[in-house]
Amino acid sequence: MKYLPWISLIIATIVVINEIMWVSKSDLAWVFIGLGAAVGLQSIYLIGKK
Repeated sequence: MKYLPWISLIIATIVVINEIMWVSKSDLAWVFIGLGAAVGLQSIYLIGKK
């Protein structure tokens, strides 16, 4: 269970990087970037709390 925040952070980073390429093509890309950033920030908080 202690590795889940790290895995979540890695997946969120991959999603944000992938969606940056779609910003000019889709309006929904901003939503996914926001969700990925939120999950990444929560993961960073959990990692720092331990």
